[in-house]
Amino acid sequence: MEEKFEGVLKQLSKKNLVYKKIYIIKKLREELPKYMPENLSKHVTVKNYLLKEKVVEIACENNYVKQEILFREKILLNALNSILENETINRIRIVS
Repeated sequence: MEEKFEGVLKQLSKKNLVYKKIYIIKKLREELPKYMPENLSKHVTVKNYLLKEKVVEIACENNYVKQEILFREKILLNALNSILENETINRIRIVS
């Protein structure tokens, strides 16, 4: 069922920017923990994706996690860009 939902959402995202944003945020929330160490992934959530600026907003629980994300920003950007076929992410913004 979820595979069908993701397929429908992917098709709709090609036609409508709102669905595109929903699809990208859903995909990032699923995939981001795979590219981070287990102890950090528990403290990080994807909050928003800004379509025009191509910026992912990520919320962290503390400054240690924030610093680790900033150190790994290039690695995370490369990994997340490989997941999203047509969309690219230029930057990661840390929000509280």
